[in-house]
Amino acid sequence: MLKLKNVSLKINNKKILSNINLEINAGEKIALIGPSGSGKSSLIQLINGVSQFLDPDNIEGTILFENRSITDWPVAELTNKIGNVFQDPRNQFFANSVSDEINLKLSSNEFDERKLTHKRNKIIKEFKLNDILTKRPVNLSSGQKQTVAFAAATANNPDLLIMDEPSANLDLQEAVHIGNLLSKLEHKTTLIISEHRLFFLLPIINRFIYVNNGAIQREFTAKELKELNDNQLDELGLRPLSIYDSPKKSTPITQNKKINKQELLRTENVDFSYHFNHEMLLKNVSCKINSNEIVGLVGKNGVGKSTFAKIISGLKNQRKGKIFIQNHVSRKWSLQKYVWYVMQETTYQLFTDSVWNELFLNLKQTPKLINEGQYLLQELNLSGYEQRHPATLSGGEKQRLVLATALIHHPKIIILDEPSSGLDEKSLNCIINVINHYQQEHDISFFIISHDPQFLFQICDKIIKFEKFSKPKSVDIDNDHYTDFLKLFG
Repeated sequence: MLKLKNVSLKINNKKILSNINLEINAGEKIALIGPSGSGKSSLIQLINGVSQFLDPDNIEGTILFENRSITDWPVAELTNKIGNVFQDPRNQFFANSVSDEINLKLSSNEFDERKLTHKRNKIIKEFKLNDILTKRPVNLSSGQKQTVAFAAATANNPDLLIMDEPSANLDLQEAVHIGNLLSKLEHKTTLIISEHRLFFLLPIINRFIYVNNGAIQREFTAKELKELNDNQLDELGLRPLSIYDSPKKSTPITQNKKINKQELLRTENVDFSYHFNHEMLLKNVSCKINSNEIVGLVGKNGVGKSTFAKIISGLKNQRKGKIFIQNHVSRKWSLQKYVWYVMQETTYQLFTDSVWNELFLNLKQTPKLINEGQYLLQELNLSGYEQRHPATLSGGEKQRLVLATALIHHPKIIILDEPSSGLDEKSLNCIINVINHYQQEHDISFFIISHDPQFLFQICDKIIKFEKFSKPKSVDIDNDHYTDFLKLFG
């Protein structure tokens, strides 16, 4: 079905992919794995037809889809043949509601109203979309957007389904559900998926293609992958293969950190709904964070975690309730002074033409800050990228850049929204080490929104669990009992 021969790619005169040779048969289920920034997403863009819009002088080699050059396919035909779930699904929505998005996709191929309705109802049931059908895609949580994008991509049973980090912002149950749906794909449907979270893919994938430094370096079957020990997985930069594996404490700082019990931020009975006549998304949310503390915010997709983060960072107004900073009632302007929110969608927070300029936007480059900037780039594996345009970075590299930008400004509180999405194991450990360093050395407190229990268990002091239309509950972390901690994600 698909053949790549001696394929190379350059972007801004930098070699991204080198001498890629890969053949994929119809019906095969393939996973692209490897470190963040290794070229997986660039390879996907060549395969899914985006290469038609790139400068042909930057692409070498041959890419054949069904024995025809990928650049020779009319876009309309290719769209019907290939279903795509992008790393950032915001870029693939066209309708004003989830229901219309599904209808739009189906109506491009199905003209019989009765058959269309039958297919639509089947998709709604399989992907559990009933509760969000009338919502605008732009108002969904990131995890819900990924689910809707998956539903739309498979609506017309494409010959080839391509997915770039589809589980990045999904809660555990939804990731497993997506895995179950992938296992039910038609036998003839070819799957190419780029992922860092591999636990839900092991029963599905025929071949795991390991990409590093822009080249295919190894191939694994699921059996071969499971035979690797922890050290071998670490060396390859791969995440744990089981969500039940208790994570290692990555640094001495994590184990010996001291918590200052002085209260920094407190919310009292905060309510929020998107419309006055709608049920409250957040209800009676009362919680606090102390100085020098790391708090995880968990809960299923769409329960209001990111909305709460935007409220306490001064980006949204609550319907009622109060927010206190150091025991003083705070309004939006004062919250924005104390709290720095690192969004899931990193492109919203990248403004300049180079990594270095991004880091120092609105900052004077004093010798002390220059040294700190160099430290951050080194620790976050961005050293050498100083002059790279942020738009050319991988998703994981962008994540680390916006984190570095937040840290160098030294706010009292930093909110990280899904900071582990799109990250390999080594990059994740870099983030853990840097967060711990800034917690200890600069007295910064952190709220971390995540669906990644192994990441949160390593770094957080306590967890606040959100549930739909209910009051959140706070749970202290017992560092010796990961199994009990994992139950919070059930």
